[in-house]
Amino acid sequence: MLRTVKNILLTFAHRLGYIVIQKSAFAKKITESDVNIIKQEWLDEVVVVSDRKFVLQKLPKAGCVAEVGVGYGPFSREILRALEPQKFIAIDLFNGTAKDRWGKPLAESGLTHLAYYKAQLVDYLHEAELICKEGNSWEQLAMFEDSYFDYVYVDADHAYSSVKQDIEVAKRKVKVGGYIQCNDFTFFDTHNMVHYGVPRAVFELLEEENYKMKYLCLQNQGYYDVVLQRVN
Repeated sequence: MLRTVKNILLTFAHRLGYIVIQKSAFAKKITESDVNIIKQEWLDEVVVVSDRKFVLQKLPKAGCVAEVGVGYGPFSREILRALEPQKFIAIDLFNGTAKDRWGKPLAESGLTHLAYYKAQLVDYLHEAELICKEGNSWEQLAMFEDSYFDYVYVDADHAYSSVKQDIEVAKRKVKVGGYIQCNDFTFFDTHNMVHYGVPRAVFELLEEENYKMKYLCLQNQGYYDVVLQRVN
């Protein structure tokens, strides 16, 4: 009960434009393993762009694309519009409800999350083949052949362990010269008051694999995207 009241108050405060700082959110001690050394060589070719939608104009069209964590489809539409893929793989748990944090009225529409998602893409598919995969993100992505995708957008669970597993699979599934774009490249979510592991997982990929950072996509609240390219 107390947790429910607390969540209601936090939601109300956020809607009013306030950021609520909770002591417990910062209680986790940052250890050496949480901090990555950033090497200049990873950044030598980075281009800074205005946002994650604009960067899609810089990426190749008519390829095979996957979006890992599609939600209710707003960025799926942007990808379809900009990249005009031949094949679009949408991966999600597809377990949203009317009380989901996106606030979409699924119960009122009588649609399941998956049915609602598909309905949002009808006007954007054109020649693209849509394949929806329902389940755990890295397990679903692993079902495809290596070097299968031209572009993979990673936007599922942002905890380090989850992002790490998504990237570990995605790095093999992308073709040489292909791209991985990671959403919410930030260490802390000030809206939901949780730690994000996206930067750590990205830095480890750059350290361990032959990938390079190509684009840094800005966002007005600091929820950046990064675009990585497979070299070989």
